[in-house]
Amino acid sequence: MPIIPVVVLLSIIFVVFVFGLQEIFVYNPPFLLFTLQLVLWAVATFATIYVSLKSFLHSGSWIVLLNSSSILIFAISAIVAGWAGNFSGNYGLLIGNGCALVSSIIMLVSGAMPLIRKNEAIIAKRKAL
Repeated sequence: MPIIPVVVLLSIIFVVFVFGLQEIFVYNPPFLLFTLQLVLWAVATFATIYVSLKSFLHSGSWIVLLNSSSILIFAISAIVAGWAGNFSGNYGLLIGNGCALVSSIIMLVSGAMPLIRKNEAIIAKRKAL
């Protein structure tokens, strides 16, 4: 029956809060946030960058290249903000929000590119995927 694990979990949470055991079960090593962000953001970002680079080499679209660059900037800022957040929350906030602003400006430019100019780059030795 699928309801039994939910009841067990809720009863454990209730016991922990009633008896004040939450301080005992805190697990917060110093670089946990940095390590998790490095692993999770790096895997997703490099997979996205790889696919975007292959797409740019195939089609020559500057929009794809700019979008992947903005994703790379955002991911690196998340990793660095997680590291800087260990020293001060203000540093992490400044780095994260500042790079998110730069990343969104690059995405805005890539969204406006079809209105401004032709979308393809001329690549002399374009390979087929």
